[in-house]
Amino acid sequence: MKNKTLKQSIMFTILSLSAAGINDFVIKIVTMLLNFAGEFLWWKFVVFRGSENTNELAKNKLNL
Repeated sequence: MKNKTLKQSIMFTILSLSAAGINDFVIKIVTMLLNFAGEFLWWKFVVFRGSENTNELAKNKLNL
């Protein structure tokens, strides 16, 4: 239920900005940048948490 409310709040904010006279292109760019940052953080710190730089063979090759 909270997720639905959050989505509705975000859509309301975006539509309000559009009605306030802010260019739709600017709103789209800002939304895309926020989405990129959120996705990057999600994949880096949640999905791949603790699995980076764990290949022992590659570590040994770098040290040679």
